[in-house]
Amino acid sequence: MEIAKNSFIMVFTVVVTLLLNYFFNIVLGWFLSTNEYGIYGASISLMMILSVFVTSGFPLTVAKILSEKISMTKKLRAFKTAVYGNFLIAVLISGLFLIVYSKLNFGWNECIEYLIVLYLLLSAVVACYRGALQGLFKFKKLSVANIFGTIVKLLCGVVLVIIGMGVSGVLLGILLGVFASLMLMVKCVGLNFLHIKGFEKRVFSFAIPMFIGILSITFIQNIDLITLKFITHSDTLAGYYQAAITIARLPYWIACAILSVAFSYISSEKRRIYADKLLKYVVMFLIFPSLFVAISPQSFIRLIYPERYMPASKALLFSVFALNFLTINQVLSSILQAANKPEIPAKLLSVGLIVQLIFLFVLIPAIGLIGAPISTLISMIICFFPLLRNYLKIFCSRLKIRDIIKFTAISLLSLMLFEVIPRCSVVFLILDFTFSMSIYLLLLWSSGLFDKKDTKMLFQIIYKKW
Repeated sequence: MEIAKNSFIMVFTVVVTLLLNYFFNIVLGWFLSTNEYGIYGASISLMMILSVFVTSGFPLTVAKILSEKISMTKKLRAFKTAVYGNFLIAVLISGLFLIVYSKLNFGWNECIEYLIVLYLLLSAVVACYRGALQGLFKFKKLSVANIFGTIVKLLCGVVLVIIGMGVSGVLLGILLGVFASLMLMVKCVGLNFLHIKGFEKRVFSFAIPMFIGILSITFIQNIDLITLKFITHSDTLAGYYQAAITIARLPYWIACAILSVAFSYISSEKRRIYADKLLKYVVMFLIFPSLFVAISPQSFIRLIYPERYMPASKALLFSVFALNFLTINQVLSSILQAANKPEIPAKLLSVGLIVQLIFLFVLIPAIGLIGAPISTLISMIICFFPLLRNYLKIFCSRLKIRDIIKFTAISLLSLMLFEVIPRCSVVFLILDFTFSMSIYLLLLWSSGLFDKKDTKMLFQIIYKKW
């Protein structure tokens, strides 16, 4: 299946970019002070929150419309509408951000605010071209552009930090990486919309609920660190939490890479098998492996970061579960959006965001650092059940109780095996994880939960050329 091949390409891309980004974050953790690392984490969260205004509604609407079987004129008109509309939103949000920033006492270098604005304006255009590449099924070219931009970011960011530019140097490096990626995307998309007259009204009607849903889940993903920073007024605690969520977000990032492919296929063909298999593989191969981190958070903190980040271990424990539910909710939301039901996740995730904010302001003053991930976990559990119910109803899917029981038993057995094996060093941690995962995969195969059809779907790339 073509979706398997393109999913492999995007997963390969996210693995490469994750490795580069992990290396980037680790280097920053060593070269920046804990306070600077906290400022960096808070800045990135701000950039993520602001960029959601320009990376959600219009770009994903472009991906959906361009994936459909309609005339090229309509596709070009939709693309033009999205680019102009998205850039206008970026200008408006930038103005509001500068006004709010001037009123609040962040205590940061003045360059940071302008670098964030430039990032937002550039991201508005990049996001539309990324959506176009998804909608046109040009995933190899999207992969190259993403990896190229990440490499530029890493090289420029690290060099600028080493020469003493601090957090401003990191953000400038990120900005240069985004610009490099845009130049490559413009060449790869090849859509000239300048001669097209008028705008596509359908873009606006679909983009609004898409925007609300993705805005909510992006806020949910980032608002905990921002709230922690402003309630505690501690860059050090923000630095600890940044370290915890950097590890816990690994399944989420990989799932988003797969969704960038699956969204276009589900949107184009509305096939239930794509949605069912997507959920199955995310749970089996992303959600479950992350539970090993929850069993031994100190070991994984020590594996990635200097010893001074050990206070982040408790936050990492709760962050794993919070990010797992966030990942599942993101998958369910994306499936519903692709099935022309964007209003469902928009409503549910908006409620989840409100619940999260309430608990953040209650729990962080009461229990400190771990209050942030616990607040996110509670809100995501509340969203999970109605999202799952709507998915099962719309796609006429059914949960197989026997398979759930078998998967639960296999998971618990593998986790118990990981727990009882000693982990006295980094080498033993890696060996323990590898051995426990091997037993897990073997049990999946022998139980029939992962069969020959699954193998063929996942690894079809072996039998076909890119």
